[in-house]
Amino acid sequence: MDALKDVNLYLSELQHLTYLDLSRLHIHAVPEFLGSMQRLRYLSLQGGEGDAIPIPSSSISNLTNLRALFLDDFTFTNLTASTWLAPLSSLQYLGLKDMDLPMNLYKVMNLVYLDLSRNQITGSIPESLQPRTPNLRSLLLNDNFMNGSLPSSLGNLKFLSKFDVSNNKLSGKIPSTIWNLSSLEWLHLNNNKFQEKLPSFLSNMKNLILLDVGENQRSVNLDLSNNFLSGSIPTGISFLSKLVGLNFSYNNLSGKIPERIGDMRSLESIDLSHNHLSGAIPRSMIDLNFLSHLNLSYNNLSESIPIENQFQTLNDPLSYTGNQYLSGAPLPKYCLGDGSHHVPTFEGYEDEDRENDQLGKALFYSIVSFGFATGFWVIIGFLYFKNNWRYACFEYVEKV
Repeated sequence: MDALKDVNLYLSELQHLTYLDLSRLHIHAVPEFLGSMQRLRYLSLQGGEGDAIPIPSSSISNLTNLRALFLDDFTFTNLTASTWLAPLSSLQYLGLKDMDLPMNLYKVMNLVYLDLSRNQITGSIPESLQPRTPNLRSLLLNDNFMNGSLPSSLGNLKFLSKFDVSNNKLSGKIPSTIWNLSSLEWLHLNNNKFQEKLPSFLSNMKNLILLDVGENQRSVNLDLSNNFLSGSIPTGISFLSKLVGLNFSYNNLSGKIPERIGDMRSLESIDLSHNHLSGAIPRSMIDLNFLSHLNLSYNNLSESIPIENQFQTLNDPLSYTGNQYLSGAPLPKYCLGDGSHHVPTFEGYEDEDRENDQLGKALFYSIVSFGFATGFWVIIGFLYFKNNWRYACFEYVEKV
């Protein structure tokens, strides 16, 4: 590949290089000179799309000063991933996407960032994860095939700020210890099979607020969509005053939307669609001045949609559709119900409009017809009384 030849030609002698990013080249072979670049602290490579590019075990494993390594769409030869990476004792940031790796990679690392997304990992998250990675801040395990339940030891990762296990097959209960993570800012548990009632694992949310939001002024994103969660949304969730994203869509939640949800003034996005929520949209939601995305569709909500403040901009009908007893702009004024909600007819007004429309058409055609007839006879009259005009006209017609 020409790109790889250029890389070998111009970079092979840069032995003092500390930062190397070849991720946009989509290389089809790992450059041989990499193993000799002992001073490298950052390395990012991306394999050719659709190919599993082999990595010689003697190349990157020699880079003992690496602090950050990001590989995408490669495969290991001869040695297992854990053995291959064992010499990299200084590594803190590790991103290995689309590489079909085992979960036991954590055993040889003292990482602060670990991305094993899209690796077809099966099995469950090990209970002994925390002792090996006590300083872990980001753990990304999304888009795999993991099953089982989340280990309670996750609550010991006191520095964890981003945790993503979305798009797996995890089930059971979400451990309450996860709400003891005082640095947690980003939580994605969506598209799994968690089954339980919301209050059972949100009971410690107030503690999370005091540690994470109140004192440290951090923002939190909570995504629990596409599971089998039931029960009602706990009223205590309103204490998460710094929450900027809330997504409980595609679950089996029932009851009402908490009346004090308007206290969550930092919310920018709310998605509660595809549940069984009932009652009115809380009036307090008009105080959510930062709210830019709202989806309450396909529930059992009723009464009128608020029209004040931020709701004047949240005017997409799709955000409210599927709530047959909900009314008000941007929905039609009257919504179809089960018989108790009468939809008035406007037959009288329709008949009057139809008559006015017919009268207007008749007047239009009369004016057009009169104008055409008048013009036609004026031309005929001129031709009849003006012989020279008549001769010139017929001569022109004959030539044509």
